[in-house]
Amino acid sequence: MTDTVRRLKARIHRQSLSGETSASDDEILNVHSQTVSNITMDFFYKPKTISLLIFAVAIVVFMAFTRDANIDREDNIASGLLCVIFLFLVVSLLSFPNGPYIRPHPAVWRLVFGGSLLYLLGLTFILFQTLNDVRAMLGWLYPELVDVKPENKSWATECAFSVYRLWECLDIYAFAHFVGWVCKAILLRHAGILWAISIMWEITEIAFAHILPNFAECWWDIVILDVLLCNGLGICIGLFICHKLEMASYHWESVKDIHTTTGKIRRVIMQFGPESFQPVRWFEPTSTVIRVLYVWQLLFLWQISELNTFLLKHILMVPIYNMLNTYRLLLIGAIVSPSIKQYYAYITDARSKRLGTQCWIFIAITFVEFLICLKFAPELFAKADMIKVVLWVGFQAIYCLVVTYVFVVFAKIRGKKLGTRRRSAAHELSSPVNEIAKKSLRSRHDSEGDVGDTSPRHRDGFENGSHVLRSSSRRRRYDHHVSK
Repeated sequence: MTDTVRRLKARIHRQSLSGETSASDDEILNVHSQTVSNITMDFFYKPKTISLLIFAVAIVVFMAFTRDANIDREDNIASGLLCVIFLFLVVSLLSFPNGPYIRPHPAVWRLVFGGSLLYLLGLTFILFQTLNDVRAMLGWLYPELVDVKPENKSWATECAFSVYRLWECLDIYAFAHFVGWVCKAILLRHAGILWAISIMWEITEIAFAHILPNFAECWWDIVILDVLLCNGLGICIGLFICHKLEMASYHWESVKDIHTTTGKIRRVIMQFGPESFQPVRWFEPTSTVIRVLYVWQLLFLWQISELNTFLLKHILMVPIYNMLNTYRLLLIGAIVSPSIKQYYAYITDARSKRLGTQCWIFIAITFVEFLICLKFAPELFAKADMIKVVLWVGFQAIYCLVVTYVFVVFAKIRGKKLGTRRRSAAHELSSPVNEIAKKSLRSRHDSEGDVGDTSPRHRDGFENGSHVLRSSSRRRRYDHHVSK
């Protein structure tokens, strides 16, 4: 019993220092498959398996029997692939887990899970093809990619800085860069990790600029446009949004209970926002070495995922304006959101025993994409300066470890300050309570008519007493002494 009490006190003490709140077992389970606890519109959450089956069969029958299969072989292949994808997403809608989110509807995240699995399977198929065959497939999807030449444009020309040149660079791609960092800030919610990723990525561009000409940039493009404007401003705005969402109170009403048209429209729009928004603490004063290694792994994996985007675009000769790049970025963004949530739960809560399925698929996608780049571009990597690559890997590893260690040290300092403030607040709160207790004891003493005993040991209880409340047994002993 004593050991149990000691462990309970130690856990409460750690939580008081770090501000950590313990999650229930249901919350850990919901990271893998969240459930809707308060259903206000039954129609949208009732299972409709038979209706969905009839709808899917009707679509397949319509596509199979309303078109002439003798017209074009390529059209037949495209129609067959579309039907395969459609049926796979229908099965995803029925059987796959919800993931950690339920807004705007759990079905959306089941479709995201199905789309991520389809993408992983497609990448695995591509891994066993030749580069020419893969380019032929892309040319079949987008005929404009057939005659595309490798993009070897370098941005490190005429590096004289001027406000006019900076203004010319603020195009749609710079805006997309900024929006991407706003989304990253909302997903990670840690300023230190975000700035570490931002700086590491600029170092990655410098290290690989000799094989990817698009990475070559002027100094002001790196420092001002990328780090300060796009990355820095995106981080600040994203964290500001997170702060506002954390401070908001969430109380959801059914559309049926709202009587105004404006209120109903507002409630429908808010359905596309978060159900709740909890603070995220990647580091705690009690963080272990394993926690540090997990965060280090996250930082390193993030660099590989970002690098895959540019390697695939360069190796497969997909121009930046092609919609394939947009589709991939949107899909990866939708996959990363629940993946980060599941990874955070896995490394911060000891009761979470397994990695989330969506996060597992995202890690697999990252590695398969990197394997495709290694297989299809041996001549590209043969031209790489191995000294720079080895230095980059070593620097990334050491930098990530140092950064995560610094974050743990700051978390410990913050925990000590927070614990000191809480103890000080508790002491200030206890002083008025003790004054009330002393006045109560004095009034009881006066009411019993005992005014003759003014020995120091009794005066200490009233005038010179400590700030600790008397226990009930001590009060009884005192009253018994006074009655004598």
